[in-house]
Amino acid sequence: MNKGTILDYVKFKVRSRMQLMSAVDTIIDQVIADIPIYVRAAVISLQRMDLIGPKEVQIDLVDKKENHYNKHTGDVLYSYVRLPDDFRELKSMIIDPIPTIDYKPSVNEYEAIRRYNDNEWYFVIRENEMVQDGPKVPRLIFVPWPGDNSVLLLSYHTNGLAESLDYLDETYWDAVADKVMAELNLVSQQKADQSAADVIAQKKNPYGRANANGAAPRVRSTFFGGKNFKV
Repeated sequence: MNKGTILDYVKFKVRSRMQLMSAVDTIIDQVIADIPIYVRAAVISLQRMDLIGPKEVQIDLVDKKENHYNKHTGDVLYSYVRLPDDFRELKSMIIDPIPTIDYKPSVNEYEAIRRYNDNEWYFVIRENEMVQDGPKVPRLIFVPWPGDNSVLLLSYHTNGLAESLDYLDETYWDAVADKVMAELNLVSQQKADQSAADVIAQKKNPYGRANANGAAPRVRSTFFGGKNFKV
């Protein structure tokens, strides 16, 4: 078959399996309609197992910078960039050129502004917050702003929705499909585990881990100025 997308592939495998089990067509159609939900859960589960690595994007801050203003004075309160629509969890990020002060995570932008000084710089991730022009989007706030000429190299786990899966090559499709089918009791959990093990075997690297792009895995920390801190 022409595999199409990962969703097409999972739907094909589920439908074929259910037909072999003589399932009623109406039941099959109901299950197929819910495949995006099952795929999303499978992808997130495999991300948490470190089987599926993070997606990586480059953001030119000069093109993506937005400001949040003090509604009383009109002054810029802080600047931010909107994170990709498929953003779920930050794994690591690098600012180039490297800032003179390492950024630290803060619980919210107001705490970051209160604590900011010449030796303490902060960033905040606000998920699904309302911005001034209306839509709810995840955003990354910097206090202070790194500079318009900076480039942000962002590594993150996606939310597993259909439009977020284009970075997964076919190496991972069977692992996702079997994870879904195990959830639907169409194959054993042992079969799903073996598919995951097969991916690890194919993507094995000197560190003994698999990554979505075949590269060495990142540690569970965020990088600023070449230093680590836990996320």
